[in-house]
Amino acid sequence: MTISPRDWHELYPTAIDGQPTKSYYHWLAMAYASTLAGHPSITIPVGRDALGMPFGLQIVGRRHDDLGTLRMAAAIEALLADDATFGVPKIDLDKLASSGPIKDVPGFMPDW
Repeated sequence: MTISPRDWHELYPTAIDGQPTKSYYHWLAMAYASTLAGHPSITIPVGRDALGMPFGLQIVGRRHDDLGTLRMAAAIEALLADDATFGVPKIDLDKLASSGPIKDVPGFMPDW
């Protein structure tokens, strides 16, 4: 993605850096365009942005080189594993387990 995570009620951002987006697929183009050309891609978590939101690094491999792309992702994850800033963000499993089901969050399920 090209921006921080949005409020989950928003279907897609209507503008990025002041430029309007045309549709859900338009704003995601940078994330999926490479795969349309046969280039495998993977995104790995590499920290949190200034708002505390998680962000990732998208790795795009050579055409049809899925295994090489996965190996590169594994190597980068291993390199960053012990880095407090860029390593995989730690999930608070106790907090997650104590949360109620997401279906009970007001507004999660549309009323259609």
